[in-house]
Amino acid sequence: MRSARTPRPWSRPTPTPTTCGAPARRPSRCGSSSCRTTPARSSSTGRPEMGDELLPATPPMAGLDVERLDSLRDLDPGDTTYLDRAIGNFQVNSAEAVAVIRDAVEAEDVATVKARAHKIAGSALNLGVPRAGEAARAVELAADTGSVDPARPLLEELADAMAEGRVRLLAYQATYTA
Repeated sequence: MRSARTPRPWSRPTPTPTTCGAPARRPSRCGSSSCRTTPARSSSTGRPEMGDELLPATPPMAGLDVERLDSLRDLDPGDTTYLDRAIGNFQVNSAEAVAVIRDAVEAEDVATVKARAHKIAGSALNLGVPRAGEAARAVELAADTGSVDPARPLLEELADAMAEGRVRLLAYQATYTA
């Protein structure tokens, strides 16, 4: 018998994927009553199959983690809105971040350098752009010294890596929008 002070084992139920891609606990996402009761089938790859809506795996592309990008693309099979929005945000935010970081280095604003480099590093790594993410992490770690001076020589690599990342993400996006 369990004592009153012993915590009960607890686990969260795993949501079942549905035909609309919405987790079973949120069937109202698409408004279809059939998505409440018809779970999606899983293929041998472990990804949900949604008829012809699931896009094929992208062949390797230099400078990109296409496995990561494909997983983001397939979060909602047949609807790439999330990834398209994330790529669009990266197009704008990465260019803006480089400019803000350069200005912050010139102003010797260590806190801004660290914060913006950290934020854009996370975005780049989440989107499968490792060179851009690592360049931003290098700037962030350089600013961790308490001075912007170690970050100065890294700014050109940061700008180049972000520009390359923007181009590569658009090339990836073209693989499923063409």
